Amino acid sequence: MSARILTGLRAKTVDSASSTPEPIILRVQAPAILPNDLQRDLEGCLIVAHGYGDLSSERIEARLVSLNCLDRTGQLIIEEEIIGIIIDRDGVKGLAATPVSRMGVNLARIALAAVISGVSDSLTADSEVVSVSSLGQIKSSDPGKLPQASIGKAFSSASDAYSEIIADLVRQQAPVLEMGSGKEVTVVLTKGVWLKIRPYRVRKEHGLAKRVLSES
Repeated sequence: MSARILTGLRAKTVDSASSTPEPIILRVQAPAILPNDLQRDLEGCLIVAHGYGDLSSERIEARLVSLNCLDRTGQLIIEEEIIGIIIDRDGVKGLAATPVSRMGVNLARIALAAVISGVSDSLTADSEVVSVSSLGQIKSSDPGKLPQASIGKAFSSASDAYSEIIADLVRQQAPVLEMGSGKEVTVVLTKGVWLKIRPYRVRKEHGLAKRVLSES
């Protein structure tokens, strides 16, 4: 069935993205085409899907979740779980998307951490005195440069903490695949499903009308 994507998406591409997919909402645009050219009018129904990014193919892999329909009178409803795929306009499974990365900003942050580390190493090395004895080379701190050594150690601690923060930030800011709304796609059900039409009935609770599924 032809469908239009109603929601944009910024799909994560990290390894764990498939276990925490992003929701996608589609609207059916035309009658569903069944085998032997049979057709069923599902135009206007909403489809919920879940998607995650695959950076190697630059596509958003999507799996269908449910089909939701309501008749024009609001008395009949279809709510069924469905299994299938989404095919983009190029005829390939998945949704073509644009990679978006913040590697330039992250590289600048990593370079800043390296500069802080270099400054701390330079201050620490300049405050050390190397003497040679029968036991070999011995490093000791110059008493006159103790403040400089303390500053070097402080810079070193700050550099280590900053590097850990940047490493966590880079892992969280992995490239994403971005896709806007309004794209026309084709939805294909890979497993048959019975679409059960169920009536709604109105029940009053605390003076308010509430629409619930009828058991009959």
